[in-house]
Amino acid sequence: MNLGSNGLLEKIHTDALRVLEEVGVKCVSKEVRQIFEDTGLAAFDEGSGHIHVLAPLIDQVLGTAPKRGQYWIPEDSFGVGGTAPFLYDDQTGELVEPTFEHLARIATVVNDTDVIQFMARGVLIKKQEVQVMDTIVRNCLKPIYVAAVTDEGIDRALEIHETRGNITV
Repeated sequence: MNLGSNGLLEKIHTDALRVLEEVGVKCVSKEVRQIFEDTGLAAFDEGSGHIHVLAPLIDQVLGTAPKRGQYWIPEDSFGVGGTAPFLYDDQTGELVEPTFEHLARIATVVNDTDVIQFMARGVLIKKQEVQVMDTIVRNCLKPIYVAAVTDEGIDRALEIHETRGNITV
């Protein structure tokens, strides 16, 4: 399917803009909220906890964002990760909640395996954003993707960016 030839790609883009404007995106960080509001092209809704972002701001961001050729992960790369809320325990046959030991083991496998180019989060360990980042960084030298939604997580992601780079948030 060629998305560009039938206008489907433009429709997807238009729909995404509409969602950002009308539904918004949940934001708990007052600092991030203020940055958006200071542009004059976004507003925070106290009732929903969402930032509503206007299309001109999205267009501005897309125009200045790094393009594919500037990204540090090669095209067609294989990565490991996600936000698995449970892992399969080979010994018991049960689904178990992930631990930091699981995360460290996954990050080490990613780091030591030539065909894996990056690590994306790994597993879901609730309310442990900074410790998840620290565990991944300690065990994996390859590019990483992390979630950062708290002020502490955003600060830690910035520190990682400034000290080692190769991080997508």
